[in-house]
This record gives sequence, structure tokens and C-alpha cells, in this order.
Amino acid sequence: MIPPRFSAGTQSVGQIPRWYNLPEVSMENWVEKRKKLVLILSSTIALIIASLAIVPLFIDTTRIKNVIIAQLESGLQREVTAQEAEITIFSGIGIRLKNAVISENPRFGSTPFVSFESLRARPRLLSLLRGKVEIGSIQVIKPVVHLARNATGVWNFESLSKKTDEKIRIREPAEPTKSQESSSWAIPELSLQEGILSIYDEGSRSAIKETRYEHINLELADVSDKRPTTFSVEVQTPGADRRFLRASGQLGPVNKDDLQKIPVDGKIRFSEVPIAALRILFSPSNQNEFPWEGELTSETHFRGNFGQALYLEGTANLDGFSAKRPNQSSPEIKGGGRYKLNYQFNSHLMQVESAELQLPNSKLHLTGSIKNQGESSLLNLKLDSEELSVNDLLQLASVLGQGPPKGVEATGRGQFHLQITGTTTKPEMAGQSDLRDFQIVYPGLKEKIALSPLSLTFKGAGISSNEFQIAVGERTRLNTELAGNFGAEKFLSFDVSSQDPVSVGDLLAIGSSFGVTLPEGFSVQNGTVSLQVGMKRLFGTTSDLILSGKAFLRANLLRVPALKLPIEIKRADLYFTGTSVSVSNLAAVLNGSSLNGRLRLSNFKAPTLTFGLNIDQLDLMSFSDMINPSQARLAAKALHGGEGLVEWALVGNAYADKAKPAGPVRDPLGNLVISDSQVGIQKLKHDTWLISNATSKIRMKNKLLELQDLQFQMNRGTHSGQASFDLNGTQPRYTFNSKFKNVDSNEFLSQNTSLKNLIYGTLSLDMDLRGTGSGFNDITKNLKGGGKLNFTNGRVTSFDLMEKIAHLGQLAGFSSGHAGTTINNLAASFQIVDGRVSTDLLQLRTPNATIKAAGSFGLDKSVDYQITAELPNNFSRNYDLASQIINLAGATFFKNEQGNVVVPLRMTGNISSPSFALDKKVVQENLKNRFMKEGPSKALEALKNVFKSKGPADSASGQGASKADTSEKKATEKPPEKKPSPLEELLKGILDKAKEKKKTEEPKKSEGSK
Repeated sequence: MIPPRFSAGTQSVGQIPRWYNLPEVSMENWVEKRKKLVLILSSTIALIIASLAIVPLFIDTTRIKNVIIAQLESGLQREVTAQEAEITIFSGIGIRLKNAVISENPRFGSTPFVSFESLRARPRLLSLLRGKVEIGSIQVIKPVVHLARNATGVWNFESLSKKTDEKIRIREPAEPTKSQESSSWAIPELSLQEGILSIYDEGSRSAIKETRYEHINLELADVSDKRPTTFSVEVQTPGADRRFLRASGQLGPVNKDDLQKIPVDGKIRFSEVPIAALRILFSPSNQNEFPWEGELTSETHFRGNFGQALYLEGTANLDGFSAKRPNQSSPEIKGGGRYKLNYQFNSHLMQVESAELQLPNSKLHLTGSIKNQGESSLLNLKLDSEELSVNDLLQLASVLGQGPPKGVEATGRGQFHLQITGTTTKPEMAGQSDLRDFQIVYPGLKEKIALSPLSLTFKGAGISSNEFQIAVGERTRLNTELAGNFGAEKFLSFDVSSQDPVSVGDLLAIGSSFGVTLPEGFSVQNGTVSLQVGMKRLFGTTSDLILSGKAFLRANLLRVPALKLPIEIKRADLYFTGTSVSVSNLAAVLNGSSLNGRLRLSNFKAPTLTFGLNIDQLDLMSFSDMINPSQARLAAKALHGGEGLVEWALVGNAYADKAKPAGPVRDPLGNLVISDSQVGIQKLKHDTWLISNATSKIRMKNKLLELQDLQFQMNRGTHSGQASFDLNGTQPRYTFNSKFKNVDSNEFLSQNTSLKNLIYGTLSLDMDLRGTGSGFNDITKNLKGGGKLNFTNGRVTSFDLMEKIAHLGQLAGFSSGHAGTTINNLAASFQIVDGRVSTDLLQLRTPNATIKAAGSFGLDKSVDYQITAELPNNFSRNYDLASQIINLAGATFFKNEQGNVVVPLRMTGNISSPSFALDKKVVQENLKNRFMKEGPSKALEALKNVFKSKGPADSASGQGASKADTSEKKATEKPPEKKPSPLEELLKGILDKAKEKKKTEEPKKSEGSK
């Protein structure tokens, strides 16, 4: 600091006062000296920093690492390894071990007992000055700890600091230290950050053997074997809000010989912690088994040790306690409790000195003990309540999984006294509970559900009630008895009967109020039911609903998960046996289709359906649209929670939670089995297909629907065969084995394809096909397979095949006398691939010719056929040019062995107006064969005779023109040029090539003769 300037007496301004007793110094000298001082200090600090920076270069980190590892191994009696070590200076003098591992007891496998990203040990400074290495603090970053208990109940950490029977290799330290020789030890500070704890219990009776806890932070101060240490630990709960469970207190002194007997004394505090986050304390890897929600505030004081006894005393408060399940939304309740208990580890005995459950209008007291005996537990408990609210009981039952849906309210009071002894597998109960003024308000019902006084008696492992009546106004009366058992077979059962038909809506509301509903996805709406039914709900490993008795439905709507629309049941008589229901006297309507008959549904969870049904009409495309392919969303939403008010679940409107839509449900067809069933349908429609009098046997398994012995009438013909539908993919896959007889081809093709009014006749088919898609056109594009075809007494209207033959063969004067092509008979074997129907041999007979063809026909109407038309000899002689062809064929290629003319053609283009031409390849091949057989000279002479010049009269003679008419023409008038026919052009081309070939061969022959 620069000294202030004064002006006093005779002193000059800027001089230092005399009373400072300092020599006079000018401002310039002061600034200069200050700069030198700063420079000296900076240089000194830089030198110190540089010295500290190079200190690690002169320290043997390997030696220090070995000393630390040796101390850890000696204390833990486990092998310890580390990847590397480094010296820390600026963050505090110490050594850091990276990627260190503490080995496991060989009895528990090879997984490391502890592994961590880094371990930093800071020695005590004074001990370093004395040449000793004493640990002052240890900081562990991201440790992973594996705790395990074997089937005999021994933990893997019990052997820590003990020499086990197994030989554990321990590395000898480079130099022994006095700290190793001392029996007393202490660590002033120990901290773990972002730790993970995995606990594996081989002896656990739960299906989940291993649990895992993450984000653990632990702080220990003054860890010693001589005095207690303070601790604080926190565990982060799952979720975005990052809440923590915290515990703090004292533990120790640390007993290295028996870690389980380390004394503990502390408190665990929760403050508005989400209950869903607490699943990490129970089964963190199985969220579905912990559906509860709400907030918990708790404070528990604990003391004792984990080797002998632990004492717990505290309070807990629940706010918004509810359960979130896929098929039901429970109400939210508020409550709390006080507890004082202890657990004896040696005897596995939990003693409940006092426990009190407080609900809004109820109090329940519990005292006694529970002793774990392995497969079961020994019980000695007493429960009492002088103030019991029916509404509290129903809401708590709903949260625990067996009660009414959210929105149901109840009134009524009661008392409860129960003594439980015996074991959990075979309990002995004694007690009584009385409920009075019991009424239920169910949303959607105008009247209340009223119960007569109800008494429950507990005796042995069972529970029973008096016969009581449940009523809804004056219209519904049900006589009911209740029973249950909590022994080996745990169940709750109801026997319900009615004197008169009751409303289905009333019945569903009553069942829902006590947690009894139809199988998942099923519901019944409207109408009445007369019933005498026993219902038994099993608990434990299975939750089946077992039914017995009978019920008669009238004017109901039934919804099943496999269908989007309801089935209108006019009448149905139901008989229940176990997990199956049989229906007789059935009359119903589904989407406009009337059906009657019988059916049986066995095993509600994995249903097997057997039926015999007669249906008046059915649209398969519409029925396919009604099937739910992925999930059954049309379940009884009023009973399970849904998407707003659901008008069809009850007679009136049914309450459903708007905030929580129903969760996904498994594919309803995934486990449906249909066996030994039959169906008859008077009129059946599939897209454009119209079928009548259809009958079939039906089977289904693994979503593969099979129609066996499938018979029906279609387009004036009949069908027999079988079909299958694979519903596993996104698009159904079809397989057909069909025989069609005497089908009207024009009617069939006009209805189902774009080939309208093109092909007439009677069609018969025998085919095996497979394909995918929806709709006829989509299916046919993907068809593969083959079969045989027979077509009789038909006609093709788009072309006249004989006219094309006459034109290409220059058959002058020929006329078929018909529009189109008349077909006496057509037979072919065919294959279908990639949307084309191909054949190697098609035989067709017309009144004037026999046709053979090979080629393909596309579903896009494109055709490509090689055709040979065979004309009888006597028919061909009637025509001038044809006679020349026949004469020529005797020497060349147009006549077969029977003496009939054969014309090779090629048909291409669109079937509606195809193009015809001579098949040049066939003609050339035949001519080549003729040349090779008789030589070119003879063949050329025959061809020349065909193409000698002819007058107009010759060409017109076939048309009846007289010579007199021809002679009247003027001599100077030139005849019109005649366009050569395709046959003439083809033969002239072949003749020209043959002449050129002959000219080239003659010089060679003359040279050879010379």
C-alpha cells in the first residue's frame, strides 16, 4: 500500500510524516521496490509450482502402488490389482489407482467382488515427513460391488479380513511397514461416489435372484476398529425428478473378524418420494410386479447390528396411494401408520411390538410375530379394528388388486377381530367381522347397490359368510354367499342366484364393485339374464376364474376381444363348467348376418373354440375388417378403465378414467384354437366372389385357419377342396386346393376380373395355389402354383382365329361364319408365377381346325403364344392358294404326316385385340429340315411354282368372278397392284436366301470337278 501524503507544519507536500520514524522515500522509489518484490514472489511461486510438477518424476509410483495394494490385501485377505498408479499434487498430495479390482472369494465364482474406475488415497502429511505411509483419506469413484449369498446362507463378504480355506495369493509388499504390524487401524475419511450395488441371493424364493441399485453415494468419517464412525448414504431413485433416499447415523467400531456385528444407529428419511421409485428396494428389475403410485414420507430410527438383532421404530405417511394396472385404474387413498418392531437374524424372527394402519375413516391394529422357516413362515398375529369403514376397505382392496374401479363409493361401518396362528401355507384363523348399512354408489346406476347385514366368520384356513341379499332398487335381487380359503389353495368364491331375470347392467356393476369381472376383453351389454352361478377366483401362482352353473341370456350385446363389433344375442343358454362355457339354443346377429347353432369355449386364458353354426349370409371382406389383428381394445372399459364415458358397458353410462387410457393387450387371435367345428353359409361374398350353399369343417391353431372339405356353388358350377389362411403376417397368406366343375366362365370372369364379355363357355379347374393380399386382384397378382383346365362349348369374342389363319395362309374365300372364335374343347396344364399363367401344351379344337399352343397369359391381359393350326386335307382343297400350299407341302414344310395343312402362328399383344403373324422361326426351321432331306434344288423348284405370276382373274376366281366380266376390261387398263401376303413375303425371303446360297455353291462344285 502506498503511504498517504500529508501537509503538516514545514513538511513538504508528498513527504512521509516524521512521526513514521522512517527515512524519506520518494514515490518513484517505492513503486520500483514494489515491482521487485512482486517479481521475487512470483519467481518463488513459479519455482515451487515447477518443483511440485516434477516431483512425480522422481517418485517411484510402482513402489507406492505396491505398498497400498499390500495394505489392502492384508486387511481384506483378498487379491487386489490395479492397472496403473499416478501421483496427484495440485488436487492434494496423494496417489490414484486406476481400474482397480478386488477379487472374489473362489467359492462364489470369478466375478470381481469390487471393481472401480479410480481409487484415490491421500496420505497423512506428518507421516510422510517421518518417512511413513499412513492413509489419511480414500475416495472411490464409480465402484461396482457384487454381494452374493449362496444356498446355505453364507455371504461372500463374510470372509473379508479372514484367512479362508482356499489359498488366496497375496503379493508380498516391497518393504514391510509398521502399520501392517499394528493391530489398530483407522481411515479418517472414506467416500464412494456414483456406486453400483448388485445383490444375488441364491436362496431367494422369488423368481428374481438378483437386484441392482445405482447412483449410490457414501460418506464415512474416522473409520476405525476402536471407536464409532459417522456415515451418510443416499441412493437416487429412478425417474426424471432425481429424488434421493437418505440415511445417516453412526456405525462401528468396525469388527474385522465379523462385519455383520458392526453396531449401527441411525435414521432413514424419505420425503415425498414417489412410491414407484421405491421398487428398487424390492425388485428393481421387475417393474410390472410393482404397479403402485403415490408419495411416501417416512422416518425410521434403526439400531443394532446385522448379525444379531435390528430394532426399527418410525412413522410413514402415504399420499395418493394407487395402483396402475393395464386393465383397471384404482382409486387414490391417503393413509399412514406407526410401527415398532425388531428382527432377530439368528432365529429369523420378526416381532411386531405394535403397528397401526390409519385410513381416512378406519384404524387397524396389529401385534404378534412372524418367523421365517424356509418354505413357509410361522405366524402369531392379532388384528383388531373397532372402527372399520366399508369404503376404506373397498378402496384398499382395489389398490391391492381385488376391488372396484376408480369412482365407486361405498358407505357402511363394521368391526373386525382376527387371531392368526399356524403357518403361511396352513394358517389357523379365529375371528369375526360384522358389516352393516352396506351401500355402494356405482357410476351409471341411478339406484344404490344395497347389501343386507353381512357377517364373516374365520375358522381354520377358511372364511365363510351368512346368506345375504344384494339388491339394486326393486328390479334386481340376488341371493349370495361368500367363501374363501387362505391355505394351500387360495381362493375367494361367490354363489349367486336370481329368482327372476335381472338386468345385465346391474349384474356387471355388482360384480365390478367386488373386483369380479368377465375375462379380459369380454363384455355383455343390455338385455337380461337368469342365473344360478358359482364363481371362484384363484390366487397365487394362477388367477383363473372358475365357473359353475347356468345362465340364460336374452336380447344382449356380447363383445369379444377378437371382434370390433358386438354380437347381438337374441337368445343363448349358457352352461358353465370350470374354465369353459357351453352355449346352446343360440340365435344371434353379427353385422347383419343371422346365425344359430351351438358353441363351446374352453380355457379363457388360452381359449379353444368348438362350434356348429348355420349362417344365412356373410361378407368375408366385412368380417375381416371386424377382426382385431393386434389388440383387444373393446374390452369392458367401464370395468377396467378406458377412454371416457362408455355407453355400451352398462344400461346407462359407465364411468371410466379419462386420464389413463387402457394399456396394450395381447393379440386375441394369438392363442385362439378352433377344433372340430363346422359352418354352413347360404350366401357368402368375398370381394366380387358370390358363393352359395357353402359348407366346411374349420380348424385353427397358431393363427393358421384351415377350411377342410370346403364345398360350395359358384357361377352355375360347383367347388370342392380345402383352403387355409395364415394370419401371422401383416398380410394374410392363402393356400387353395380347389376343384371347380362346370363354371360359367363369362359370369365368373365378368364378376371378378376386367375380362368382361370376352370368354364364354363351361370351365372346370383342378388347381393348387398359394398367395397373399386382400381382395381378389391383390391375391391373384401374388398367386403361385398350378393345375389343369378344361373348357368346353365356348367362344372368344375378341378375335376370330380361323380368319387370322385364312389371312396369313392366303386361304381365299374362307369365312368362318361366326364373330369370334368358337371353341369345341380346350384342355391345358398350367403354372402361375409372378402374375402370369403359362402352359407348355394347350390343345384347342374348333369346328374347322385343331390348335396347339404354348406360351403365357398375364393378368395384365398381355398374351404371348406360339400356335400351330392344323387344317384337315379335304377342307384345304376347296381353296385355290391353299391347294398350291398343299402341293408345295408335299415337297416342302406345310403338310404333316396325316396330310393336313399346318400353319405356324404367333399371337402377342392384349387379349382384347391380339396381333397375329406367321411364326418365322418355325417356318425357317421346317424349310431347313426340307432342304437337308431333299436338297435345295427340288425345294426351290417347288417354291417357284407357287410364285408364278397370276392375273387378276386367278386371284379373284375364289370369289366367283366370271371370265366374261374380265374380258370386257380394256386392254390398256393395268390391273391393280396386289399386296403380297405375309406368307408370300416370308417364302420369297427364304427363296432369295436359298438362291444366293446356291450361286455361291456352284463355282465351288465346278472347281471340284476340274
